[in-house]
Amino acid sequence: MRYPQRGCSHLRWWGWLLVFGLLPLAGRAQVTLKIVLDPDEVTYRVYMRSAVAYSGIQGLITTAQITLSVPHGVGPKHFEISNVTSPVPKMRWALNDRVDAPAENPDRDYLFFSFINNASPLVLFPIPANTDILLFQFTRTSPCLGGVQLISNDTDEFRTPNSRGINVGNSLSVLGFGGNAYRLTDNAPPTVTIQASVTQLCAGELVRFQAVPSVADPTYQYQWFADGRAITPVVSTPGVSYAFANPADAYTAVVRVKLISPGATPCRSQTVSASTSLLVKPLPMALIRNADARCVPLPTRLEALPVAGATYEWRNDAGPVSPAAVGTDPSYDAPVSGTYTVRVTLNGCAATSPPLPVVGVTQAEKTSVSIGAGQTLLAGQPVALEPVVSNAVSFSWTPTDGLSNGRIRNPVARPTGTTTYTLTAYSKAGCPAQDTVTIRVLPPLFVPSAFTPNGDGQNDVWTPINAQQYTDYQLVILNRWGAVLYETRAATPGWDGQINGTPAPADTYHYQIRTPFHEYAGSVTLIR
Repeated sequence: MRYPQRGCSHLRWWGWLLVFGLLPLAGRAQVTLKIVLDPDEVTYRVYMRSAVAYSGIQGLITTAQITLSVPHGVGPKHFEISNVTSPVPKMRWALNDRVDAPAENPDRDYLFFSFINNASPLVLFPIPANTDILLFQFTRTSPCLGGVQLISNDTDEFRTPNSRGINVGNSLSVLGFGGNAYRLTDNAPPTVTIQASVTQLCAGELVRFQAVPSVADPTYQYQWFADGRAITPVVSTPGVSYAFANPADAYTAVVRVKLISPGATPCRSQTVSASTSLLVKPLPMALIRNADARCVPLPTRLEALPVAGATYEWRNDAGPVSPAAVGTDPSYDAPVSGTYTVRVTLNGCAATSPPLPVVGVTQAEKTSVSIGAGQTLLAGQPVALEPVVSNAVSFSWTPTDGLSNGRIRNPVARPTGTTTYTLTAYSKAGCPAQDTVTIRVLPPLFVPSAFTPNGDGQNDVWTPINAQQYTDYQLVILNRWGAVLYETRAATPGWDGQINGTPAPADTYHYQIRTPFHEYAGSVTLIR
């Protein structure tokens, strides 16, 4: 028990005689306790009642511990008392310890009052049968949050053993009884137990909990907690259904119910609780790893995320696949199109993957598109795009810049710059096929009208601007009589004003330039 273990040396000279002489009385006497709240709502009185009368030394109470359960509060609402007194001369009771909000019953605090009969002379008074004897009283100095109760040694949630590793409870040792004569508590609150529909379950499954009070009363109220978290408000119905979230690993969940027996005032209400535990097992991960299964050749392999020790059951729109693919292999070869799922089972718990649409195609149904080789043209020049397409019903070109229509198979392109076009063709089932083509756009040639090949490094060579971008190019220089003086198929470096290594005289010469897209002709003046 919680009270300090102090010696009573002045009892030892007659202790053994009394114990052995009074042993025949043991078992006949039973003491009950009760707590009463005065009309002022702040004064509490603790009484004892014995079923057997004791007189003289037989009525000696050697030690006692009384444990009260009070509402848990914090700050200014923390349960506080004063003026612990007893009407029995020299009987001194002490509040020698308390435990606030233990894990087993976090709504309550526990106050431990103790008495040790070590006064001189000893505290001794007659104990009549079936008569209430006031042991002590105290005053509450904090706000009222609910009723104050004597705990039950057998049913209180914080009973021994507990999370604090301490002995709690009520005891009252009467010498004539030969030890602890405490039996039970008068005006005690009802007890409550929990009935659960299962003792172990998988995450996500509903479990039914039913509170069963020792005495039925329609005024009772209930509140349910799972793993320390409230899962209901205060309600009048004694049952609740609940599904646990999916944990990372199996664990023992604790469910607690708080029963509230309303009183005439909040300070006269009574509260008891009970807990039960059950094993919550996690669901396995169920996922088909295929990122996309549209427009795939059949059969196509589906891969579930592997889970050690699990079994797999594959299903499609029609139900379990035929023949049923159930086993430890996480893969399945889907022979037909449809929406597929996999049910993964581990340790009796099953989870189903999100659905995966499978759209299969045969070789004959496959969509194909081929635009052909790229082309080269001048800016603004039109070109018809004529892709070869099979099994397609809709088309999408990107980008649409310079196209007559981006939603038809064969648009006309007039790009202003080199552009790579992508055509996506779709089958009736939505299966895509793509191809790309690059249209190279060349700038027009700009032909200078004169040059000065005098070796000063300025304008010494005559070269049409942009000529280097043309791979098929021919330049011819002629004199005024049409004789060919210079000819090249190289865009650079151009004509340096020489004829067969000899500087040409200053004059006006004619030129002809041929490209696949345009022919240019004109004159150029050589200035010296």
